[in-house]
Amino acid sequence: MALVTAYLAGLAMFSDVGLTPYLLQSAKIRDRGFHDAIWSIGVVRGCFFVLAAGLSAFPMAWFYGQPLLVPMLLVGSVGSV
Repeated sequence: MALVTAYLAGLAMFSDVGLTPYLLQSAKIRDRGFHDAIWSIGVVRGCFFVLAAGLSAFPMAWFYGQPLLVPMLLVGSVGSV
């Protein structure tokens, strides 16, 4: 479980695009379209996160010799969407 947590945390830090600070500091904070765009970018980021974790689950499980890593990575990555 520690390996899964470390991998998902590293992937999250790598894919962080700073949307929350940008939203809070922007002058367009009351614009509905701006919020929708930020939300859409966040969803795309989450889908990328799940895809990256899903594609790397099988090679990681093979490398470490732990077949339980596959379902753990897949379930853990879905929580980030």
